[in-house]
Amino acid sequence: MIRLIMLIILFLIMVFTVIAELVAGAGQTGVRKAGPIEQLGKDISKSLNKADRIAPDLAKTLDGVDIKLPSLTKQEEAPTMARQDYAGKDFTGGKHAEELFSGSTVSEATFTGALLDGAIFVGAQGPKANFTNARLSEADLSAAIFKKAIFAGADLEKVVARASDFEGANFSGADISFARFSGATLSNIRIEKAYALGAVFVGAIVRNVDFSGVDLTGARFNSANLGKAVFAGANLAGADLRGAQLPGADLSGAQGLTEDQLYGACGDSATKLPEGLALPDCVAS
Repeated sequence: MIRLIMLIILFLIMVFTVIAELVAGAGQTGVRKAGPIEQLGKDISKSLNKADRIAPDLAKTLDGVDIKLPSLTKQEEAPTMARQDYAGKDFTGGKHAEELFSGSTVSEATFTGALLDGAIFVGAQGPKANFTNARLSEADLSAAIFKKAIFAGADLEKVVARASDFEGANFSGADISFARFSGATLSNIRIEKAYALGAVFVGAIVRNVDFSGVDLTGARFNSANLGKAVFAGANLAGADLRGAQLPGADLSGAQGLTEDQLYGACGDSATKLPEGLALPDCVAS
């Protein structure tokens, strides 16, 4: 479309040039005047010669425009899988990077080994969905429901999953490094042998979770509910548990935990801490 417009503009320039030269030639004296047809032919020839000189530059400009057009068209016409019903559908090994599944139902759907980097599942309904060994790096799973979903061995690095419900989900062996679960529900999840460096659980509900042996270096649990959570052998170096609620939690075997990391946190008589550390009782609200 842009190429056609440019060619039309070029044609109009040529026409106005011919008219201008004919008018100027008509006012000249003392020279042999060519016939109208002959003069028109000469003027058109001159104009075409000028067009030939600027054609390469114009072609480059048009080519540059054409290079950009496909990407714009792709964005406008990108297929969407949003607000669809994919319950029980098999996406095994599928390639759906940056795909839109927003608001879709994917309950009991199978995404085993699927490529879903950057995919959008905001508001999706996915109880018991299977994402075993799937790649979901930087995907957005916010405000979604994935109760009892399986993410075993999945790559969830830098996933955004704010205010989502993962109760009873399986994250065993998954990489959730730098994932953001702020305000999410992760009670009763399985997370053994997972990687959780820098993961964010601010304000999350993470009750009855066994973090034994999990690397939680630099993780953030500010104001999280960690009731009855177990951290045996977990690496909490640099982790932030300020303001966390830890009633019944067992941190006695945690590694790298200091008093400063527990500032403002609370527990109860059943809370277990490394020797030398103590917490005030949580106040019932």
